[in-house]
Amino acid sequence: MASLAQAAKLIATAGQKVTVMLKSEPGCGKSSTLLNLARLNGDKWRRAGDQHPEDAYQYIYADCPLMDLPDFAMPVVENKTTFFAPSSLWGFNDARPKVIMLDEVSKAPNVVKPMFTRLMLERCIGEFKLPEGSIVFATGNNASDGGGDTMQGHINNRITAVNINKPSSEEWIDWGVNNGVNEILLTAVHQFPHVMQSYLEDGAKDNPYIFNPKRNTGAFASPRSLEKASYILDGRDAFGYELTQEALEGTVGVSFARDLMAYLSVAKEVPTWEEILQNPKKTKVPDSPAAQLLLVFGSIPKVNKDNAAAWVEYFFRFDTEVRMLWARQFKNSKAFVDLVNVKEFRKVLSEDCWVFQ
Repeated sequence: MASLAQAAKLIATAGQKVTVMLKSEPGCGKSSTLLNLARLNGDKWRRAGDQHPEDAYQYIYADCPLMDLPDFAMPVVENKTTFFAPSSLWGFNDARPKVIMLDEVSKAPNVVKPMFTRLMLERCIGEFKLPEGSIVFATGNNASDGGGDTMQGHINNRITAVNINKPSSEEWIDWGVNNGVNEILLTAVHQFPHVMQSYLEDGAKDNPYIFNPKRNTGAFASPRSLEKASYILDGRDAFGYELTQEALEGTVGVSFARDLMAYLSVAKEVPTWEEILQNPKKTKVPDSPAAQLLLVFGSIPKVNKDNAAAWVEYFFRFDTEVRMLWARQFKNSKAFVDLVNVKEFRKVLSEDCWVFQ
């Protein structure tokens, strides 16, 4: 199996000639590959349809299960002759090479699946050829997921299927730290790493958190639904306790939602960021390990050159184990590059024998 980062490199390197199809269980982030490719290319694209003229490529998202024949081309009559004009979706009015993601192509209606065959093999929509250098890739779920994913043999022979790993808890936390994920959620994933277990793994049969096609679980925890839960936790003060719990249960399932709710009372033990910076020597260090973890994950995106001295003065009152966890996470954060060159910050790290290798 491959990671999403490895898959993006494969597509960027071979995607002009090979149609890579990413396959995984639901919610593992396959659709984010279009954005990952834009980043690899140094382009500014952020959302499907949000194009920048200075980008090297034009990025096109095709929602295959919702497509019909008119989404490919429509007949036009001119001088008593009929021809087909391609849909604007495919960007033929733009001379740039394309990066096209055929999302959930294995769930597309059978009537349109033949329309994808030339696109995946020859980089053509009917008689219209994509610009030189265009890249086409696809996504879908495992057949064992029970989502209705099917591909005929001759289509399978036109693609390169690559199975995608579900991210580990550490990988997802690293991503979450750099993308504003709520510290309660990061703490819970750290404490319950099996929330990232795949149902295909040994011993996953009784995991109450995750997707399992053998039982009707309704909402479940996945990298995708966990990100959505972060927004709910961010707004918990406005929602109130009961609505927050209801929303979380409908997003990540009852089991993990209850674990998340248990951290709400713990969060009250955590001093505010302002208290820590104003009086780092006397602000109380939380007694409970859970509250300390909330501080670990909540502080990383807040530390900068202006407050680093006050933060480390407070945080070095914690036990070594907690400090080392913070160090590991901080090393993978966006702020590390700036702060590692601050003399006072490096001095404190060295005195505590932290090794950032």
